Amino acid sequence: MNVYHAAHRLPRPRGSELLLLYENARPHTALKTRQKLHILGIQVLLHPPYSPALAPTDYHLFRSLQNLLAEQKFHHRKAVEKRLDDFFSLLVSGVLCEWNRSSSFALARSHSH
Repeated sequence: MNVYHAAHRLPRPRGSELLLLYENARPHTALKTRQKLHILGIQVLLHPPYSPALAPTDYHLFRSLQNLLAEQKFHHRKAVEKRLDDFFSLLVSGVLCEWNRSSSFALARSHSH
């Protein structure tokens, strides 16, 4: 839970909550882990199993960010912050959209079996 404490100290808009997206590995779904997350008030978004398109790898994130910022010059910190906010907002909405699509597909498959 050290990650929680570190994330909790990060600045974020007033009233916004922490969301946790993680894979369905055994340690993450253990009862003790789920209880602790509930106590901490963290909303959990489960990573659908067998969804490599949703794997939050550093390679894809930082490659996309590098491509976005390539050869751009910023003269003010606010411009950098705005560009990064736009990037991460688009990224999060894309991940959530893909997550919904994968979840719907997984749900449909589970009902057909």
